[in-house]
Amino acid sequence: MILLENRTLQIAVKEMGAELTRLFHKPTKREYLWQGGPAWPRQSPILFPAIDGFVQGTYLWNGHPYQMPPHGFARDLPFSLYRQTEEQVTLCLESSVQTHALYPFDFKLFVSYRLSGNRLRVEWTVKNTGEHTMYYAIGGHPGFRLDRGTALTDYALTFDRPVRLAARRMDGRLVSRSTYPIAEKSDHLPLSPTLLENDSLAFESGIRTVTLENPRTGYRLQMDLTGAPILAVWTDPETVQHAEF
Repeated sequence: MILLENRTLQIAVKEMGAELTRLFHKPTKREYLWQGGPAWPRQSPILFPAIDGFVQGTYLWNGHPYQMPPHGFARDLPFSLYRQTEEQVTLCLESSVQTHALYPFDFKLFVSYRLSGNRLRVEWTVKNTGEHTMYYAIGGHPGFRLDRGTALTDYALTFDRPVRLAARRMDGRLVSRSTYPIAEKSDHLPLSPTLLENDSLAFESGIRTVTLENPRTGYRLQMDLTGAPILAVWTDPETVQHAEF
């Protein structure tokens, strides 16, 4: 486990999956990251080189079928430590015989975490080290812990500007082409079990920043989504009535 901290934040990163496992705000003694549990055992996996799944878990490249697990394989493989300073750490995953069985491309994936005041910057760098055009998707899947004694209905998402919110329809691990409306030209989305009872909401509205907040407890966490074309919002549908993250 790799630990970094400054006057405001303390984080922990494990080598397996280069996964963030702690995001602790020292002045308020608030742990923002879900610590794992029966509802969902993970904390902040990195999704690479696929997000969601494929029909029958299979895709073709150059006529050859490959089996790819949902959300790819990076989250389940050990990364090596590439560079570390007092407030930044970078880890690396390289293609191998093991990854070639699932994904026929040569690559290096760098994952970097850097502290700066009350901000954590997360950066992914994907390097194609082979000769072929490399197809991939990459995304973050952080689970944010809700304050004890609160419910999903106490929270809302606030966006940088009013946007039309339409979500992609999901069919299990598959993303459909059709969408359905969530809100018309709004910069505020109250959360509720009903909103999230079916699965994730995938928005393609060009949202630049999103803030998860609960005014009653002073909870506020803002994410800068620069460079990310899709924002997905999810909690475990089986436990949504008593959601903890």
